[in-house]
Amino acid sequence: MALLRLIADILCYLTLGLLLYWYLSEDTAALLIAIVSGVVSFLLFIITTDIRQSQRKRKQDREAYDIWDFWYLTDLLEIPFRMIIWLFKSLWRIFD
Repeated sequence: MALLRLIADILCYLTLGLLLYWYLSEDTAALLIAIVSGVVSFLLFIITTDIRQSQRKRKQDREAYDIWDFWYLTDLLEIPFRMIIWLFKSLWRIFD
């Protein structure tokens, strides 16, 4: 599931980048690719959210409600921020 969420994040950022590129260059191919990657990203987000909700429901059936379960949106930000931190750490090695 983490791999699907990572692919969805990458496609979401690809969509944003392609929309910006389309806006600056007016290339229709970039717009079509952005639309397709946006739809695929949206579908992957829905699939992974459904999987997470079913896992959460099974967990609730077994245990009491956990207060941190509503933080599932942080998964959207966790992977990109970890990648940005990794890039900055690697960038410092270049300038050392």
